[in-house]
Amino acid sequence: MNTEKRLKYKPQSDFSLIAIATSEDAYRLSWLINQAAGIRLTRTEPLKIWHKSLENPGEFMCYEHTNELGKAVYRLVANRSVNGFLEKEYKQFDFFLQCFDLPEKASRELMEILKREKDILTASLISNPGNNLTQKLMM
Repeated sequence: MNTEKRLKYKPQSDFSLIAIATSEDAYRLSWLINQAAGIRLTRTEPLKIWHKSLENPGEFMCYEHTNELGKAVYRLVANRSVNGFLEKEYKQFDFFLQCFDLPEKASRELMEILKREKDILTASLISNPGNNLTQKLMM
């Protein structure tokens, strides 16, 4: 008797996600967030996403910060690369700011701080990013 068992991968969405629309580039936006939120985003390796129809992976700029206590982690990821979007469903946004181990109230406060910045067109808290985007961001 041949029984087949399949495991279904369901990524944990253990982070808050703020989508940001801006005309600024990644470096300038990270500087603005650092100034507004009192954190230190620094550039890291880009997030690489392979698509079967492309020869080269999409490389999405990344900036990260871990607070002194090692609890909250912030990660700024570009939604655009030369090969397209990280997630087309959110193409009106230029960046995603992931906030790991940050209480929901603190995430909302951070979003309100970002909305007050004149160079940020809009910031929106995404309550359910979906499995596709969550998988990509967790790579």
